[in-house]
Amino acid sequence: MNPTNFIEEKWDYLIILDACRYDYFESMYADYIKGELSKRISAGSSTNQWRDANFQGKYDDIVYISGNPHLSENTSVYDYIAGEHFHKVYDVWRYNWSQGTVLPEDINKTAIQSLGKHPGKRFIIHYMQPHAPYLVLGDDAKGYAQCQGDAGRCLAGENDYKNAPEYKKKMLKWLLKLFTWNNILGNHPDWMLRKWLKLPARAPMEYVLQHYDNIALRNAYKENIRIVLQHVAELLKYLSGRIIITSDHGDLLGEGRCYSHPPKSVHRILLEVPWLVIDKKHKDVLQPDADNQPAERPDDAEMSQCEDADEQMKAKLRDLGYM
Repeated sequence: MNPTNFIEEKWDYLIILDACRYDYFESMYADYIKGELSKRISAGSSTNQWRDANFQGKYDDIVYISGNPHLSENTSVYDYIAGEHFHKVYDVWRYNWSQGTVLPEDINKTAIQSLGKHPGKRFIIHYMQPHAPYLVLGDDAKGYAQCQGDAGRCLAGENDYKNAPEYKKKMLKWLLKLFTWNNILGNHPDWMLRKWLKLPARAPMEYVLQHYDNIALRNAYKENIRIVLQHVAELLKYLSGRIIITSDHGDLLGEGRCYSHPPKSVHRILLEVPWLVIDKKHKDVLQPDADNQPAERPDDAEMSQCEDADEQMKAKLRDLGYM
């Protein structure tokens, strides 16, 4: 099966559930949404790889609602500025960063209020869930502590890592040389070694593995799917036409001691994504109300107190386990 070119498919609304596996989605979606499900192959195992493979042109007919810092209106992220490719990009991640991620209700608010502002346009609506962090585990379990200013949130322990004993950090560096080029400890030997050395975790999924186990990780992942599907079902009340619910890539949850979604992987779990088609008539659509107001962009005075946009973006990518 060849990779799907998302831009060449027919749709009015393309809804992206970040890091959503086909197998988990297949077992859960029918409790919330009705549609025709099939399996597709993604062109990438990470968001930026998927993004670059699908959206290299200029698409003046598309509005992008972005919960993912990999797609930013004005900031270059791995040499890609989304605002140069789409009619309009809403950086929801920049102004609605909560619990170390972008909550699905904030994606809904921005999407609903943006619909009437761009008549005749298609929409890509990109939720962060089920990507880590895992909302059901609570704030402490996700491993975040509040940063200063407007830089989002940092992993708890990220700053403490600087204060860790030097001999442990040197030991980690030495051991990584032994385990990086084999699969004895899986695809994240640094995660396993930090756990053994009692060093702080540096990624949301890693934190869960340090404090729980694979079963808890998979249950938390499933709960993220459940939460985002509930919000997608609410959003669908405002949409009509041909709607596709899919994902940019999957997520490894311990299969073969492998985790997360490394770029350029050919692992089947990472490349198989859901493709749920919904054809909906306009007569069933609700109109936005005053309670669904999107967050407004800060004015210049407020922005002058924030970190540089590049630094905000980098901090939030780090929160999600990147960079």
